Formats: sequence, structure tokens, C-alpha cells
Amino acid sequence: MIFSPIVTLLSTNKRHFGGMSVAQAPFERLQETRELTRTALMASLTAVGAWLAFPLPLSPVPLTLQVVFMLMSGMLLGGRQGAASQILYLAMGALGLPVFSRGGAGVGVLLGPTGGYLVGFIPAAWICGIVAQRVRAITEEGHWLRGCGYAVAGVVGVFFLHAVGVARLTSVLHIRWDQAFVVGSLPFVIPDAVKAILAGCLVAGLERRGVGRV
Repeated sequence: MIFSPIVTLLSTNKRHFGGMSVAQAPFERLQETRELTRTALMASLTAVGAWLAFPLPLSPVPLTLQVVFMLMSGMLLGGRQGAASQILYLAMGALGLPVFSRGGAGVGVLLGPTGGYLVGFIPAAWICGIVAQRVRAITEEGHWLRGCGYAVAGVVGVFFLHAVGVARLTSVLHIRWDQAFVVGSLPFVIPDAVKAILAGCLVAGLERRGVGRV
């Protein structure tokens, strides 16, 4: 390991700065770098998922794979970092990068009818990450119950995503809640549930291969 000689050298004569030893400082910086890297990676994967979009009849909201990567960000990174990755993703789009579905970009997309489903990525990733953390605490790695728990975490995240999206549709289109649900949520209930299960299975599989939470 690259830092092993340094740790060995400093272990006999540690100096402390602000409560942190010289031996600990490089590892703290390395950990921070890993967290930033994974946050940026999940934001980028969410952007890639936006390009894999499929229009649905009778609905202004396309079917994309964004949701899979958004949920995985919460499961892999935890609530706080997962939400941060989605904030970064939305910031990329707001600044003009074509990272929204069908190559969309700009603040106008966020303020449009489907904007609620994009802004909803933030609370969805956050709550999904919190539930996933609880799942990790009560299940063993590699056990089938952990994958099921991750799927449940994804479904909970999807619920929050749809709630924010439907609320935005009612505001922009000036329609009732039941109408907004039929137009912007009902066609996606089963597909998004499948995405939640897929995300849970992928994360459980990654964990078995040594890719777990930061």
C-alpha cells in the first residue's frame, strides 16, 4: 500500500494538528477524495440514464433509466451523499449540459411539467439511502434478505419521487391530484417498481464483489 511506509515511520513519533495525527491526515484526504469521486460518478451515471429514454403514450413524462442510477446512488453512497450526487446532477443540467431526458438542459426544464420528477431525485435518493443504511445494519452481506431490503428502499424512494412529481404536475398543468396521478404517475408505477428491484439487485451484487458503501 502506498502509504504504509509513511504510517510506519510516523507511528513512533506522531504529531497532532487540530486533533488529527500526521499519520491520519493522508487517509482522511484519501477518504474525502473517494467520496467526491463516487458522488461525481453517480451523478454522471444518472446523466447517462437520461439518454436512455422511451416515450409513453398519454403522458408527458418519458420512461428513462435515470431512476435506476438515482436509487443506486442512495443505496451505495448513503442518504447524504446520494442526495448530493443528485444535486450535482441537477446543477449540471441547470448550467446547460444536456443531461436531462432527450438531451434537455437548462433551468426551464426544472420549472416545466416534468421538473418535479427531476427535483424529486434529491429527496428520493436521500430517503432511499437512509432506508438502505438501516437494511445494512440488520442484515448480513451476501444474504438474500439484504437484496430484498434494498428493493424496499428503492420502492420507498420511488414513492417520494412520484409524490414530488405529481405535486409539480398539479401546479404547472392546473389539474386535480387524481388527474395528475393518472397522467404522470400511474403509467410508471410498475416500471419504477421494477427499476427499484433492479437497483436493489445490482447493489447487492456489487457488494458481493467488494463494491460497497463508501
